[in-house]
Amino acid sequence: MDAVAFGVPLVTTESMRTDLFEDAPNVITVPDCFSSFQLAEAAQVGLARDRREAEDERRAFVDARSPEECAAILAEGLLGSCQLVFRHHAVHPYADGVGYPACPAPDR
Repeated sequence: MDAVAFGVPLVTTESMRTDLFEDAPNVITVPDCFSSFQLAEAAQVGLARDRREAEDERRAFVDARSPEECAAILAEGLLGSCQLVFRHHAVHPYADGVGYPACPAPDR
């Protein structure tokens, strides 16, 4: 994943792509049983790619997996309808303002 995060073109087998890099950008596949010629062709494809397009895809991929986004998804899964304070820079109405999960005040 480091190669994907840093935008290095990556050549991998079809099965590895399916298992590890399914939605990763700038990953070129070769068959599980490949020749050195197939590997060289795949490397050329990766190196010939438009760098600006690859960078846009890389940024979107990394942003979707940022620590903040992962924490927000985890908090939503663990806390149900509660929101994480500061997610997408929006503060929940019942937030205490220190970055902890905030849930609606109980009805009394």
